[in-house]
Amino acid sequence: MRSCNIALVGCTEISNEYRPIRGSKGHSTVGILTITEVEFAAACDVFDVHAQIEDTAYHAQAASADGYYPAVLRRAPDRANTAASGAIREMIEDFFPLFIFLVGTAGGVFERHKKHGREHTQLGDVVVADFIEYVEFAKIVNNEISYRKQAHDHPSIYLRAQIADPIIAAGSWSDELQGIYPGCEHDEARVSPIARVGNIASGEKVFSDDKHHYQKSVTKHFSKAVAFEMESFGVARAIFEARRNVNYSPHLLVVRGISDFTNVKSSEKDRVDWSPFAARSALVFARSVVDKVLGRWVPFKSGEANGNV
Repeated sequence: MRSCNIALVGCTEISNEYRPIRGSKGHSTVGILTITEVEFAAACDVFDVHAQIEDTAYHAQAASADGYYPAVLRRAPDRANTAASGAIREMIEDFFPLFIFLVGTAGGVFERHKKHGREHTQLGDVVVADFIEYVEFAKIVNNEISYRKQAHDHPSIYLRAQIADPIIAAGSWSDELQGIYPGCEHDEARVSPIARVGNIASGEKVFSDDKHHYQKSVTKHFSKAVAFEMESFGVARAIFEARRNVNYSPHLLVVRGISDFTNVKSSEKDRVDWSPFAARSALVFARSVVDKVLGRWVPFKSGEANGNV
């Protein structure tokens, strides 16, 4: 497995220097959050971050004498938006990362008449979020659900349009997954997963019942959502609330691998079978973006801002 190129020495792609803000534990250009044990273990492998930063929940590629880490990785203490939001608040306080990635798995929606998921997704494919919907804030009246909105950040147009979109177009990001892609057993024309841009819907429930009225209502209402999960809103809200320092403007990218289709009978089994590959698929794509970010952005070390406002 190729390791993440997070070493900046000798890099020829650097085009932007920025003034870092030092947190309570140092500074990182990139902060990566995963949720499950499967995602975290795969992330340590894909990003080659096996060194735990002493007395913290974070992993990095190596110890740092000056407190700078190109990328730090941590796992949220639990699932769902509240835990993810708390983990990102802590990450910002600890390292003030300029780029924040939420990477893991999500459930898709199968379109039976088309024989694939929304936006032509298949199991193991990757969804890069361009918009985050929060599905839980609503009023129920007169036997109807009236959805409300709550302010939060959305995925960075810079990360998506300038970095992720060209990687998707090139297609080579998934080459290393060809030998282990389970989908070729069902579709001989597919030898590796595909990444697509789309809406992600975030709530507080795992959807796995194609006949449940609430699940059917939510997936129908958010008809543009390609994937459903439980952490993006929490992360996006935490970043939104962190914008109280004029010198700190973090960029968010959410990358999800499709582990199951929420509206098919085999959803539970598929999630167990496909989660390891779907997580790795999302992580490999995210690593391609992180490589580009770390090649373009480097902290200006002659002076550091303090995180306090």
